[in-house]
Amino acid sequence: MARTTRIFLSIVVVMTLAPVATAATRYLQVADGSWGTAANWGGNKPGTNDYAVVGATSGGVTTGLARVTTSSGNSCKALELGYQASTSGTLVLSGSGKLTSSWEYIGDSGTGLFQQTGGTHILTNSDGMWLGYNVGAVGTYELSDGAIQNGGSSNNNYVKKYIGYYGTGIFTQTGGTHTLTDQMTLGVASGSSGTYTLTGGSLNTQKNLTGGVFVGGGGNGTFYLGNATSTGTMGQSGSGSNGGALSVRDGYFSTGSGKFIGWGDVGYTGWFQNSGQVIADGYGQDRDLNMSSFTSLTQDLNNTTTNGWFATNHGRLILPQVSISARSTPKSYNWGEAVYGTSYGQDTTLDMVNSVQMEFASVTAAGRVDIALLASEREDVAAGLVNPVGIWDFSISSGLAFSNADLTFRYDDASAAALGVSEADLKLFHFDQGQWQEVTSVVLDENTNTLQASGLTSFSTYAVATAVIPEPGMLSLLGIGFLSLLVGTSRQHGR
Repeated sequence: MARTTRIFLSIVVVMTLAPVATAATRYLQVADGSWGTAANWGGNKPGTNDYAVVGATSGGVTTGLARVTTSSGNSCKALELGYQASTSGTLVLSGSGKLTSSWEYIGDSGTGLFQQTGGTHILTNSDGMWLGYNVGAVGTYELSDGAIQNGGSSNNNYVKKYIGYYGTGIFTQTGGTHTLTDQMTLGVASGSSGTYTLTGGSLNTQKNLTGGVFVGGGGNGTFYLGNATSTGTMGQSGSGSNGGALSVRDGYFSTGSGKFIGWGDVGYTGWFQNSGQVIADGYGQDRDLNMSSFTSLTQDLNNTTTNGWFATNHGRLILPQVSISARSTPKSYNWGEAVYGTSYGQDTTLDMVNSVQMEFASVTAAGRVDIALLASEREDVAAGLVNPVGIWDFSISSGLAFSNADLTFRYDDASAAALGVSEADLKLFHFDQGQWQEVTSVVLDENTNTLQASGLTSFSTYAVATAVIPEPGMLSLLGIGFLSLLVGTSRQHGR
């Protein structure tokens, strides 16, 4: 079916743009050879209108590798790496090499690998890159240096990229620059799998076009930002008003899943949609996953399982600020919760794990509230919490003044279960005057997995846990008090 579609597209081009050179299919004939050597392709190297196939059961070698090292004369209409199920095709782009193609199937039905250690890779078609196209196919792209461009150095073409279409797609970036001018989807169709790992280099969106990362469509998508030693950059390039977008578990589909994991700065300024899992992972060091630059946060699907916001292994998650307006009547605002079609913070029901709702009785001066979700192992989290299942750090900016507020925390019930903790034993604590103190005016609702505190006149760091262990200094004071009590008692008995 894939081949039929591509032939139909080429016929349309011939009919509408004739006269053009007749397209041909060029098969690599050697196990390892240069793209620019005609003999390696049976006498004619691929041209601009040709299909270039590396790894096929007939017409060429079943396992082949083509190398691009020169800056001119390397182009094709379509690149096929691993055409049939039993084949394997590899392309290596290095040095000052340059390759231009309309679209590429890296792992069509077989195994495909594109290694870029330098040079320039240009895609020109609106559907430009497919990793793991058919069921059972595996497509891998490894970018360590160089650039991936869309339509030229100005990145002036809309080019979609699919990491795991029906099969498995894996994109690993340790360096170089990868620019997005349209959506890049990880895990497109039901049953597919797409993974992007960014530990170095830049994954940018082009501001004059509409670029973004969609983690999880109908299949399973996972985006890793950083590892234990390094992380990459997610930013924006060019001029224009379009900010980069991020979607985790696209609500258009009902079968997929999405996870965004790691640390570093996500510098996109467009919209951010999360119906999956976003996990700040510090990999053993106090590190931030900073997602505060997005201008809006939405939610396509309500959570009915374990989707939401998480911080682990010394991580801290930072989301966009919540702007609070001055008013004399009560109003609620949310952090990490917003059903599609509502303004950020206006969803009335908390269902995303670790989301927060703030209801202000009245606000006399407008301002903003910053909230960060903290892993319990971090050095900036005071010791003493027993079985913590969630920690949130609040800070007020721009002169916010209010009479009192109610806070509702959607705690992580799965984390409580993993700790062997009964939800009925969960309590809310806040850090004040150098120690954790229990908040007593709290209502626990096990049906909605929420803890609500009312009548608060200031914000601090809050935690949901089962108990606290007093600081050593407090234990000493308690010990002195207990000793004094014993002495006083013994004196009474001695009289």
